[in-house]
Amino acid sequence: MISVRQPALAEGLGGMLAALKDPLVRAVAFWALEGHTPVEIAGKMGQSVATAERRLKRVRTVWGEQGFEWAVPAVGSSG
Repeated sequence: MISVRQPALAEGLGGMLAALKDPLVRAVAFWALEGHTPVEIAGKMGQSVATAERRLKRVRTVWGEQGFEWAVPAVGSSG
């Protein structure tokens, strides 16, 4: 059964991801929302953990500026 909330959730999530103009930052946000750690995200990107953490910080900054309330793993969080 489809919940009435699902379309609103999808629309809200789409808006949150659209606010991230850099496709790599958008991918990092998506992976974080899926529950991946910064270490796992770094592996998916083929880059350092520090780079993944910088991109996660950018996600939090942009979403905070847009007024989105969503928990993205904190920089340095490994799970």
